[in-house]
Amino acid sequence: MTSAFQLLDNLTEEMKRTAEDASVDAVHDLRVSVRRATEAIRIFAPGAKRLRRDIKAVRERAGAVRDRDVTRQLLRRRKLPAADPALIYLQGQRDFAAEQLRAYLKEELKKDHPSRWRRWLEDEK
Repeated sequence: MTSAFQLLDNLTEEMKRTAEDASVDAVHDLRVSVRRATEAIRIFAPGAKRLRRDIKAVRERAGAVRDRDVTRQLLRRRKLPAADPALIYLQGQRDFAAEQLRAYLKEELKKDHPSRWRRWLEDEK
């Protein structure tokens, strides 16, 4: 069984990966690791509200990128040409959101927030 600590470690690794390259797969995997860590914390450390709030901020920023990825996929299924203004606009919005996500993750990692999260989780035990 995976522990909440292991899920936090996985989240940290996904944050590092996405901070380097906010590809479609990296953002998706980051969101999955956020959801898993959040559920484990909710179940095993219900008093760790600060931790859930910090992780929620990661989820929201990743969600902004993922929403644009999903919308692009839906538009591509409609066989829109690559030069379609909607796709071009959406790509620009995705690039902007991805850069904001990358900057946020780099700052969180630089401040070593994942280590703080671990301490908060340990305090809940």
